[in-house]
Amino acid sequence: MYKLLLLFICLARLDVSHNNLSGRLPSLLGNLTNLERLDVSQNHLTGFIPSKLGNLGNLFYLFLEHNKLTGIIPSALLL
Repeated sequence: MYKLLLLFICLARLDVSHNNLSGRLPSLLGNLTNLERLDVSQNHLTGFIPSKLGNLGNLFYLFLEHNKLTGIIPSALLL
């Protein structure tokens, strides 16, 4: 999976909303440092919001709503 993730390192937008996804939000998403938009809304994701999302310095849009995520949004994203 790590090799596959490296293929997406230049990815600017990732929208997996409305896909009936379940489980935890992968902390590896924090390695996609070119992401400007991340939409995982309208799924069945659970667990904590990974602190590694704070590495996404280019992120302008973050959509997490309508999941069962807990915790806080990393402070680096709250600028």
